[in-house]
Amino acid sequence: MRPLSNFSGIFYFDTALAEKDSNRSNAPDGYSFENGYLFAHSPSVEITPEYVILAAISKKNLTFLQNHFADANGSEATLIRRAFTTWGDRLPDHLSGEFIVILWERQTKELRVIRDRFGCTPFYYTFTPDAFLSFSDRIGAIPHFKKTRESIDPVKIKHYLTPPSSYQSFDDRTFYHQVKSALPGHIMYTQGDRITHRVYWKIDPAQYRHKPDSEYVERFRDLFFASVEERSQGYRHIGTHLSGGIDSSSIACVTNHFHASLSTFHINPGLPSTDESFFVDSVVKKIHSRHFMVSPQPNIYEAMCRLTALFDRPEHFVTPSTFHFAAAEQAKAIGCDLILTGHDGDSVVDNGNGLLETYRKTKNWAGLRWAL
Repeated sequence: MRPLSNFSGIFYFDTALAEKDSNRSNAPDGYSFENGYLFAHSPSVEITPEYVILAAISKKNLTFLQNHFADANGSEATLIRRAFTTWGDRLPDHLSGEFIVILWERQTKELRVIRDRFGCTPFYYTFTPDAFLSFSDRIGAIPHFKKTRESIDPVKIKHYLTPPSSYQSFDDRTFYHQVKSALPGHIMYTQGDRITHRVYWKIDPAQYRHKPDSEYVERFRDLFFASVEERSQGYRHIGTHLSGGIDSSSIACVTNHFHASLSTFHINPGLPSTDESFFVDSVVKKIHSRHFMVSPQPNIYEAMCRLTALFDRPEHFVTPSTFHFAAAEQAKAIGCDLILTGHDGDSVVDNGNGLLETYRKTKNWAGLRWAL
C-alpha cells in the first residue's frame, strides 16, 4: 500500500494485459483476481464468483444495512453485495452521508463506481478504452500513473487562477491530463469502451418553496443537528475549530450538545484587526471545552506545498493552509480522532447580503428599506 492511500487498484478489460501485470500476481497485502487487483487499507473488500466489491460506508449506513438484512452476516462489502442484488442501481437511494462503492461484475466485466452525494471520499482514475481503468483515493497512488511536469493540465491551472464570473458546476477534470475524478451524486459505468454517468440524486428546491419563515428555521435546525450528530457518531475524542465567527461557534455548540467532552482550537495570528477572543471566550465558557489557542505555522510556502501534496491540488480553502496545519498538529498531539470545522459556512448557508443587491437591481426600494 502506498503512503496516504486508503485504496487503489486496477481493472483490466483485456485479460491478456492483466496476465502481464506483475503487481496482480505479487500482491501479498492486496486482493488479486483474473482481471486486476485491489489494495485496501480501511475499506472492505469481497471477491465472490459473481462480483469484486470494495466498499467504505459510514457507521450509520452499516447499522442500517445490518438491520435491513438481519440474516446477512459479514463485512461492509458483503452487505453492499446483498443490497445491490436487492436494489440494483437504486442502492445509493438507501445510503446517506459518506460512502464509496466500487463494484465489478466478473461475468459482464462491467464496473460501477458509486460516489456519495457530496464526494466526501475522493475517487481518481485513469482510463484507457478497451484496456484498463486504474484508480485510487490519491492521485499519486493510482497504478501505472506518475506525476510529472508534462502531465499537468495548464487549462485547469488557468481555471484555478481565474475567478469565475458565474456559477461553475462540478466537473471531472483534475490538475493532470490523464486523471479524472468520479462525479459526486453519480454512478459511473464502464465495460471498457467508454465511460458513462448517471445522476442518482438532485436537490429539488420546489419542495421548500412557499413555506412560513418559522418552518424554514425549524427545518434548518433539525437538519443541522442531525448532520453534526451523524458526522460525529462513533468517535471518542472530538475537536472543533473555533474562530469566534457564527459558523464555527455553531458547530462547536451543537457538537457539545451530543458530546460533553470536546476540544476547541482557535488559531490566533496575533493581529488586533482579527481579534475575536471575546466571542471565542464566550463560547468556551458556555460549553466548557478543553480549549487550545495556537499560532499559524510560520512558513507559508512550506504549508502550501504540503497541502498540495495531501489533496492532489493547490490550496482551495478560505482559511490559509498555515492555519489548518497549526490546528491539525495540536489536535494530533492531544489524540483527537475527528475535527469539525465551520469552514466556508457562508457558501452553505448564505449570509443574506445578496438580498440587498437583489432589491437594488430590481428597484424594489420598499424591500431594500425593510432589509436595511
